[in-house]
Amino acid sequence: MLLNFKNLRKVLLHDLLAIIIICSILFIFYSFKSNEIPYFIFVAIVSSYIILLNYRTANFQNKFISDITLLLRFYMYWTLVHVVFLFIGQSLFQPTYVNSYYRQIGYVLWYIDSGGPSFLNNYRLCGLAWEPGIWQMYLNMNLLLMFYWKKRLVEILLSILAIIFTFSTTGILLMLFVVLSYFLYIKSVKNVKAIIIPILILLSLSTLIISNVTDKFQGSGATSSMVRLGDFSLGLKMLERSPIIGEDPKSTLNSSDQMILKVREQNWDDSLQGDKTGYLDAEMVNGFFIFLLDFGLIVGGYLLWKTYNFNLFTNNKLRNIFITIIILTLLSEPISRTGFFFFFVLASIIIVQKKKKNILNNSLKIDY
Repeated sequence: MLLNFKNLRKVLLHDLLAIIIICSILFIFYSFKSNEIPYFIFVAIVSSYIILLNYRTANFQNKFISDITLLLRFYMYWTLVHVVFLFIGQSLFQPTYVNSYYRQIGYVLWYIDSGGPSFLNNYRLCGLAWEPGIWQMYLNMNLLLMFYWKKRLVEILLSILAIIFTFSTTGILLMLFVVLSYFLYIKSVKNVKAIIIPILILLSLSTLIISNVTDKFQGSGATSSMVRLGDFSLGLKMLERSPIIGEDPKSTLNSSDQMILKVREQNWDDSLQGDKTGYLDAEMVNGFFIFLLDFGLIVGGYLLWKTYNFNLFTNNKLRNIFITIIILTLLSEPISRTGFFFFFVLASIIIVQKKKKNILNNSLKIDY
């Protein structure tokens, strides 16, 4: 049980001070730069801390890798259930009161009505996330762990299939990154034969990848891609203007700020021609820059460094790829204000490993 009241006994003064400092910095910064303080971020920070308390145990790394493997494997199979109904159950799709482009079945299976292929009536699954581009992150993490635990070929293929059917360009590119990084970095293969599988996967998906990327930059998805790409230069300009305390990312929505409009106009004119509807008025979605704008360069940079030093893995190479999947997703999706992301931010601050008494069992094997 994740929310175990016994965990309250594990609360330390060090923890409370760290959380109070982070929340206070955020509160003070927003008191200066915005009329609206995003209190929901405080909720995300506290909720992630509550979950982290489960790992204040002697074998916290083994416990985490076991928990995350089981959770992500469930997400993969849950995605495949979505895929089945995507093909044979569209007549069961119902609108929602959340947003006009969502469809659901029993409020447990969720889809959106744009971005998918024509033979599926443009529908895409979004799982338990609000966007396929976010859900793919969990599926790519699962694929990485499937490789790491040397699971059966059928499970690896199902993991790949689940990613493909998000029809997320970010997801597909990240999948290729996961495959290559596992074989060339974690496994460090020297035998050319060992990379035949990833090469075959690359070749088999080449048409789908090219089609997805082309649509994102030249087709109907161009507005979406330009919002994401434009956030890089826009985020840099906003940080240049206010590096210490950052700015309110929400100020990019329907903005009348001349600097924001000028940067976006220039980005579009240098890349694309045509209708800019939806682009100039969009809210920033680059979670990386949202995080830095929330906390400023100094504090935000420090917290991102702590994220990279996430300490709940026993294998540093696995940790590096796992965190890279999160960061790369962060660059295109606004996940930096979620409890999930703050779990990784706070872990190396809250869970302090005593190196002199390392009783971790690095030979852990997970059986399903």
